[in-house]
Amino acid sequence: MKYLTKKKIFFIVFVIVVFGFAAYNIYQNRDALLKTVEKEASKGSYFDIDIDNIDSALTENMEYRLEFIESFGMMQKLMGKDEFNNFEFVKDHNGFLNYGAFYREDDPDIFEYAQRVKRLQNYVEPYGTKVLFVITPSKYDRNNSDYSDDMPVNDPYNKINELKFYLRRLGVETLDLGDSLPGDRITYEDAFFKTDHHWTPMAAFEAADILTDELNERFEANLDPFDYYGNIDNYEVKEYSNIMLGSMGRNTGVNYSGMDDFTAVIPTFDGNFTRRYYEEDGSRTKLEGTIHETLLNYDLLKKDLNIYEEDPYAFYLDELKTFEKIDNNELTDGDSVLFLRDSYFSPVMTFMAPLFKEMDAMYLLEESDEFDIEDFIKGEYEEDDDYDYIIIEMYPGNIDDDAFNFFED
Repeated sequence: MKYLTKKKIFFIVFVIVVFGFAAYNIYQNRDALLKTVEKEASKGSYFDIDIDNIDSALTENMEYRLEFIESFGMMQKLMGKDEFNNFEFVKDHNGFLNYGAFYREDDPDIFEYAQRVKRLQNYVEPYGTKVLFVITPSKYDRNNSDYSDDMPVNDPYNKINELKFYLRRLGVETLDLGDSLPGDRITYEDAFFKTDHHWTPMAAFEAADILTDELNERFEANLDPFDYYGNIDNYEVKEYSNIMLGSMGRNTGVNYSGMDDFTAVIPTFDGNFTRRYYEEDGSRTKLEGTIHETLLNYDLLKKDLNIYEEDPYAFYLDELKTFEKIDNNELTDGDSVLFLRDSYFSPVMTFMAPLFKEMDAMYLLEESDEFDIEDFIKGEYEEDDDYDYIIIEMYPGNIDDDAFNFFED
């Protein structure tokens, strides 16, 4: 009888604590929660409401969230586990984190994705615009990653190869940077962060050089003819030790993932640029000055960063904006380019900015009421332009319907 009474008391106390903390958490984060609910409600239809967004508004702002993450991460490390949170993340023997994929499903729509790119190309071809589809390297690398045989790491190679096959079959110029990086130019250890899915600035610099060469060879672009901007001697390579905790590390905690060094590739030249960018909420910002004043954010290289909220990777172009225009005021004549891209190309665009008279960019995965990629290309906005090149860049983990949000019909 006493045993059952103790069980009941524990159950009652447990329920009170759980529901009490939930109520406290909702109260403390009521502003963020209400803003998310209002945004979801504005979609008009109940069926359009994404409950996951509301759940994220609560979990991402949860009280004592970091303490819970770090405690859980420490327990996983003490147990010697190479997987985290039911295989959401997995770790290789060298400490590199990656996404897990316990259940793998084929995507039946990859041919449709390729057709959308082809429709875009067909639309802009009469205007003389050249289209290049670029796939960045996967952090999981069959030749370099060292995972246990039973570890279900996310392997995107089949999806990459299928997409490349269809694009090339449809006549779309395609560049798979994973064929070159990592490789002779840069090792795997120098190409990726341990705690983040992004590549390093040095890998991005090598990618910018490869992309420049490809544009020159395929389209006779004549970019950087004297190889000034592709020469690493014209940059300062500066290492910042233990300054970065990537997005994966922020989910597993420092105790589990450790910290990354950040090696910045910083131009030693100035240039003269005008940068205008648009946020998701429609606000607009204009910057004018050197490359250091417009495209680089030196505040993110300080030692006193809040590692859970500030990311040195955003040193380049603040990582991502919904839409941005970068004008090179030193070029009186030059080519124009539109990047349809994700966050992988922020440092690449920075390194390539001196090569173009005009460089515009739109975020492929952004859900914005301000800009629609297809409408923009069709000239529905005053900011649009006829471009010499459209470069569509995609990280392998983003190959799905959300990233091909254009020319669906």
